[in-house]
Amino acid sequence: MTSTNPLRIAVLGTHSTGKTTLLKRIEMELRGHGLTVARTGRLGKRAAAAGLPKMQHHTVQSTE
Repeated sequence: MTSTNPLRIAVLGTHSTGKTTLLKRIEMELRGHGLTVARTGRLGKRAAAAGLPKMQHHTVQSTE
């Protein structure tokens, strides 16, 4: 697959819902097909620096 523009995948969700696990599986699948995969890290720290609120008291109900 050749592309001049990279494909970007974003996953949003609450704490402990499997976002990282899902993205790691997608990454492995894409790499298995010979595609180059790059990650963007430290989004939590960047969001906090931008002033976005952080959940302070995580519960089962907050995840649902």
